[in-house]
Amino acid sequence: MDIINNDDKKNIIIFVSQNLLVGGIETYVYKLAKEVQKKGWQIIWIKRFPGYLDESFSDVFESDSTLVWDNAYDYEKLRELTADSNAEIRIITFDICRFAQAEIFKSNFKECRVHNFYFVPHFAGDTLYLEEPYKGKKREKVRKKMSDIVKKMHNGNNIRYFSIKHIDKMTSEYGYREDNMNYVMVPPLDSGNVSFDRKRCMELATSGRFNILTVSRFEFPHKGYVLGLIKAYAELKNKYPHIELTIVGYGVDESKVHEALNSLSENYKKDVHFIGKVHPEKLVDYYNDANINISVAGCCSQGAKNGTLSIPARHYDYNCEVYGFLPESKPFVVSEKKGEPVIDYIEQVINMSPDEYCKKCEMAFHSFRSDSESLRVKIEDLEDKSENIILSDKDIRFIKKEEKRRVIRGKLRSLKRKLTKRAD
Repeated sequence: MDIINNDDKKNIIIFVSQNLLVGGIETYVYKLAKEVQKKGWQIIWIKRFPGYLDESFSDVFESDSTLVWDNAYDYEKLRELTADSNAEIRIITFDICRFAQAEIFKSNFKECRVHNFYFVPHFAGDTLYLEEPYKGKKREKVRKKMSDIVKKMHNGNNIRYFSIKHIDKMTSEYGYREDNMNYVMVPPLDSGNVSFDRKRCMELATSGRFNILTVSRFEFPHKGYVLGLIKAYAELKNKYPHIELTIVGYGVDESKVHEALNSLSENYKKDVHFIGKVHPEKLVDYYNDANINISVAGCCSQGAKNGTLSIPARHYDYNCEVYGFLPESKPFVVSEKKGEPVIDYIEQVINMSPDEYCKKCEMAFHSFRSDSESLRVKIEDLEDKSENIILSDKDIRFIKKEEKRRVIRGKLRSLKRKLTKRAD
């Protein structure tokens, strides 16, 4: 691998993530790590023991140059890495407890500048929103304490978001404002100098086949739209015999996808292509072969960046409702708001003229390659505001206490499930 590093500064990036499975957030981490690896940065992954790394990410996270530590920061190794160098450490965390642990590290490690960041990955879950498991006065008490903590993080420039919906959730939950949306989004990935491929789109439009694609991790109800898309395909197949359905993905609810596919008639089933898990860098082959991409979040935006006509679907819903064509539907790439039936949009695309179809593809292409992405802070410029930690000892004790309670709740739920199975 060719190492390109024109900067005298030694950059160290630490990803704190218990596992690295294939998913939107994990794929972003992989691609970001791959970019900084090419720049000569030192990559460190702090994982849970034993942890799990999907083989798709092994070329970066199992490379000889990447350090992998179980559960804790190796202070001695970091002192060795930063000795006699102009070094900076950037720590990327994905839940509140791991951010608090990063603050403890920062307070103890004075050998170089340390920047701590919390990348908000979702809008639900008790590892992110510590008040979520509680009700009534207890919930409000925990929420108020979390509000104080998050406002400190906001003021310290420690928070980055993967989507506008994550901003909406955090600001409404904890009572603060984000005035510069582009500035607080996660650093952009290098999309290269790719130009729109009109020839490929014209070939798809005139090929005589029509391939519907979805790319997703199978976690329901979060990605329940997949089951609705299968039903929509079945409804359309009789009217449009030339249509095909390609499903790329895997996950804990894969059996439900197979169950839905097995309910189709053999005549319909023969034109369904279930691909399973695909390496992130191979996804482009499936986007290139699709007339339309119906997906959510990163799987929708990545298709659009490829020049594939992509329409965002509603998540946490089994009906496969969608929000229309890009760029108008861009705010709904991650959304639970009521949408419109996917069938109507698939039919529109099937019946488009080749020129209109290519125009829609090009509009999708430019939707996520706009000037707004260039306004986002690049990873090499990502800095928090203070050389000191922004959380107090009291804040950290509170977070650690709630983390212990979360673990206990998980163990009790697990025990309850085991006892229920035995009773059955």
